[in-house]
Amino acid sequence: MPALYHWEPNTFYLKPLIALHEKGVRFSSHYIDPTATAFDIRPDCLDASIEVLNNPEREGPMLIESGEVICGSFFMLEFIADFYPGPELAPRDPMLYYRIQEIGQTLGVQLATLVGPLGCERYLLPKLRKRDAVQLNAALSAMEPVERRHVWQAVLDLEGNTQEFARLHSKLAGSLQEIESLLDASDWLVGEDYSIADIEVFSMIHSLPVLTPELLHPGCTPKIVSFLQRMQSRPAVRAALAMSRTGHPERCFVPGIEPSRWLGL
Repeated sequence: MPALYHWEPNTFYLKPLIALHEKGVRFSSHYIDPTATAFDIRPDCLDASIEVLNNPEREGPMLIESGEVICGSFFMLEFIADFYPGPELAPRDPMLYYRIQEIGQTLGVQLATLVGPLGCERYLLPKLRKRDAVQLNAALSAMEPVERRHVWQAVLDLEGNTQEFARLHSKLAGSLQEIESLLDASDWLVGEDYSIADIEVFSMIHSLPVLTPELLHPGCTPKIVSFLQRMQSRPAVRAALAMSRTGHPERCFVPGIEPSRWLGL
């Protein structure tokens, strides 16, 4: 049975949960809270050592199948689509598959660098500010690898940075208009059929009606609003979201995991 190490069903962590449920795959769920393990406040978490040993990013979902470790949520979507029997989640047509790659490797990464910081500032930063400053700085100084340390520090540096927020909002508005245009021709992002491209984008933007309601609403992005409703009506999506332990997965963000780490926060 495959094992999935994950946190709350939001952004990167939501993608494999949806895909596995779409395929009807039975898997063992291992819940790891990166906001806890990052600061060693859950030393009794038996799964944390497995995450550290096998996931070079230290955070982000991790799938173990037949002893092999798969990291990187978009690569994980591709693997799940190809490896497990069940409904098709990726087109056979090479050009359509190229478009899925384009969405995963460009639009998906771009969304991560925009949605992540906004979510961290809204929900994670207040929690970090409640910690003892000396202990927090000591924990940050001990983080490995150094890139991980930098993006967690960048969350603290977001406070009061109005210029950066204006930049993030402007770029996110552009990304949402790109998604709106992709939905002109079909209910789904690539071709006429539902695919991992839809899982990729939905996972990154489903929190935005609450996080940035000024950017995603029926008057501004009607096609995206309908797309979110279609996604939320799917049994696999409902099952994935139901795996939340907090009751508010849309509030759960950590900074800079996966490729977005290397492109800035």
